Amino acid sequence: MSNLSMLYTWLDTLAASHPAQRINTAMEVVLSALSGEILSRLISFMINKHKDRSCLEKKLERLQHLLLRVHTVVEEAEGRYITNSKMLLQLRMLVDGMYQGYHVLNTFRLKPFEEAQLQKEVTQSSSLSAPLKRSHAASSAMRTTISSCSSHELLAFLENLETVLANMTEFVILLGECKKMHKRPYDTHIYIDNFMFSRLAEKQELITALLQDNFPVGAPAVVPVIGGYRVGKKSLVGYACNDNTVRSHYSSVLQLKSSNFLKVSCETFMPVRTLIVVEFVSDVEDSEWLKFYSAASNMGAGSKVIIISRFQEIARFGTVKPILLRSLSHAEFSYLFNVLAFGGTDPENHTELASIAMELAMNINGLSS
Repeated sequence: MSNLSMLYTWLDTLAASHPAQRINTAMEVVLSALSGEILSRLISFMINKHKDRSCLEKKLERLQHLLLRVHTVVEEAEGRYITNSKMLLQLRMLVDGMYQGYHVLNTFRLKPFEEAQLQKEVTQSSSLSAPLKRSHAASSAMRTTISSCSSHELLAFLENLETVLANMTEFVILLGECKKMHKRPYDTHIYIDNFMFSRLAEKQELITALLQDNFPVGAPAVVPVIGGYRVGKKSLVGYACNDNTVRSHYSSVLQLKSSNFLKVSCETFMPVRTLIVVEFVSDVEDSEWLKFYSAASNMGAGSKVIIISRFQEIARFGTVKPILLRSLSHAEFSYLFNVLAFGGTDPENHTELASIAMELAMNINGLSS
């Protein structure tokens, strides 16, 4: 039986067995005991809350150290040519874990601020009109999600990220044996609007496909790049074609639209190693493709064709595994949005702006996906 229950029982017994004049004294004793019980519970609550917060801070610090290690490996991988398909799978896991980790870190950093904002909105909601309530509810949906994130979810993510890192020892060793890419005059992080964000594994896949020998020898290899509307297909191809090693590998690079595709002939192509990029805005007949491919076969040995399209059916013309582009995940988009919004400034120093940035990133990514 709890202390409060014992007090209530004692009070009932006292009222039944003693004169009325003793009730006042009994009530004073009970109120004093109640105050002590409430104070004790409040102190316990504050101590537990402090312990939980201290534990959470340690987990976030641990996550930040893990992300620093992951980001170091990812940056090193970005500057090397990776031709091993299994290493590319590991790289994809590492990159996905990195962006998800930054998203979790920012979410928990904003959690105290968002909980306070949510409580303030709940308090103010009773005085708002119906249209304003609906708008307020929509804007606070993201805050509710942030506030519902638990310490257990953070611990589970930490354990998963540590497992990924523990399995990366061989990857890091093999990465040191990969050929380094030629450094550009200006770092892409300075001119952020001139670089292809994310897509690290896809960049490596495309560059590897463009530098490999053709099988069978003599026939140009066909590399399909397939993805939805505005997911970065042409940007990815442009990035690969501007790579110094790729540019020096081919004597000529030609770009064709669907309208020019039907006009090619054997005389169109020179007998040198050539890279052709064809963009299809609709499906084409097999007979039309065979006519084009026959003419392209007159190019020099080692020539290749990249076909870009939103239509999965176009991938049937490929001679190698197609490169599929998906939309950026919410974690990737949030990371990019924060980089563009804050640059080298730590978002933690601008809590309110960081909260607005996260909400905008969620809404914009929802519209574009």
